[in-house]
Order: sequence, then C-alpha cells, then structure tokens
Amino acid sequence: MVVDNLMAKTISTAALANAAIIAGAVIKASPGRLLRVLVTTLIGANPISITDGPGGTVIGIVPASTAVGTIFDFEMPAANSIVTAPAAGGGAVTVSFN
Repeated sequence: MVVDNLMAKTISTAALANAAIIAGAVIKASPGRLLRVLVTTLIGANPISITDGPGGTVIGIVPASTAVGTIFDFEMPAANSIVTAPAAGGGAVTVSFN
C-alpha cells in the first residue's frame, strides 16, 4: 500500500499497471479501474475520451489543449474494458490502471 499524501488516501498497489498510449487504443481488455492519466504530449484540438468498452460509458476525459505534465485522478471502475476513443490530433498520455 502507498499513501498518496496529496490526495490523503490509500492506494492499493496490487496489480497496478501503466501504459503509454495514443488515442484510439485498448488500455485494458478486461474489467478494471481507471486510476490516473499523465499527459506526455500536448493534447491537440480534440479531447481524449476514455470509456468502459468501445463506445461505452465515458469514465474519463482529458480536455483539449491540456499541457504536458498535467495529471488527472479518475478512480473510475470499468465493468468491461478500458479504451480510448479516437481523437484527431489527440496527443499521448500514460495511463495508470488496475
């Protein structure tokens, strides 16, 4: 277990994973939890949507024009899978999930 002092909560490190992705990618092909997203390349004119399965419920959005180094803390469950919807000029992010 790791205590995240900035958010004052405990995060389980069991089965934690990170993936560098571009928009339109499968992050996890089974149920899980979207934890955090780190912007690694400037997000373009279109936001990156993260959904529970292709075309499913939106569980996270990285807004357009988000700067490199910005971190989003989602803590959202996914019953099916974790995927990003294609976004023209969407940039790149590193996603933390379990």
